[in-house]
Amino acid sequence: MKSGDIWLDTPLSRPFAFDLPSLRSGWAKLTKGQRAEWDLQPDDYEWDSEPRDGWIAAAVCQIASAELGGLAELQCLDRRLAHGIVDLRSRYLCHAGAITNIPVVTYEVHPITAEIIFKIEGWTPRTKLFGDRVNPPPLGLNSAEASKSNGIDHHNDILEKIRAMQLAAQAN
Repeated sequence: MKSGDIWLDTPLSRPFAFDLPSLRSGWAKLTKGQRAEWDLQPDDYEWDSEPRDGWIAAAVCQIASAELGGLAELQCLDRRLAHGIVDLRSRYLCHAGAITNIPVVTYEVHPITAEIIFKIEGWTPRTKLFGDRVNPPPLGLNSAEASKSNGIDHHNDILEKIRAMQLAAQAN
């Protein structure tokens, strides 16, 4: 969260709206004593996934809650948070109401991997408060497919894939 010209880490204890239509991802370059440089594209844009010298993977989106005092920008430079966002985005894209709604979430930190795990507590209409979307509306599932999976099985599959990728990376 930004307070004046200073960015603050703000742990949230209550549910908050996660505006995935504003999600942008790409790269950030952090140089001591200078403003961060950002090279971000809408999340559905194909970008170069090869690491750049001196740059780190990054994502930015908007979140909102009474606890934050309204709208705030979430800047993600941490792989553990990024995995949580990827998982949340996958479940969002499969939700039948995602064309006009965004998830209201809480989160927990996995006790072993320290990854952020988002839990969808509900859905709320995406209002003008969030501004223009940078990503196109998702197609969503039909209501029969959505009620069949409700995103839970998909969520567990993605977590297992992430864990397998981490174990493979650690083994190399």
